[in-house]
Amino acid sequence: MPKYTPILCNSKVLTKIVTDETAILLTQNIFRAASNLNNRVDEHFDLIRSEVGILNLEYDWINPSSVLNEVVSEFKSRTLLNKNLFRTYISPDLPPLWADADRIRQIVLNLLDNASKFTAEGAEIIMRGYCRESKLYIHVEDNGTGIPHSEKEKIFQSYYRSKANPTKAGGLGLGLALCKYLIELHGGTIKIEDNKPSGSIFKLFIPYTKHENL
Repeated sequence: MPKYTPILCNSKVLTKIVTDETAILLTQNIFRAASNLNNRVDEHFDLIRSEVGILNLEYDWINPSSVLNEVVSEFKSRTLLNKNLFRTYISPDLPPLWADADRIRQIVLNLLDNASKFTAEGAEIIMRGYCRESKLYIHVEDNGTGIPHSEKEKIFQSYYRSKANPTKAGGLGLGLALCKYLIELHGGTIKIEDNKPSGSIFKLFIPYTKHENL
């Protein structure tokens, strides 16, 4: 579950109680900025923990359909700020998965935020979740600027920031590196493909069988 600092708590409350249009916009911007800063700090600490081998996950049998739909509910509010078109195709009866539910949310939200960051206002973002061959597949698709072929492997490296659109890159270049690490802890993999006619598709899978190291 997200950890709220006093700034996040207070700004979130303000977004719900203010009525003036300008005040609403300002409080939304404050909450979004505070949330981004909080996420960057968490990512930094998580990556440090992973590098020294002390990032412990809490595995349990989870309902992937429920977890992904929780992510959808949270991300929908963010799409309102960027005016993105958000569509989802999530199988309603996905089998139970041995995983850390909070980390699965973190992975998918990070990919969705990344897609939103690199798409223009009003652009489309699609999320898919389905089961095939004893694996949970999750796709995040956008029709933004895309990732050059020369960067497709580098973007999963710590502190690497895409040069495709430097004005929107932001962050510290930790999000995708952390996503890859968390997916691999679950025994899965992630890759990026070109979308047509433009944009990117991030594809990840996590096996349904318990990973031998978990």
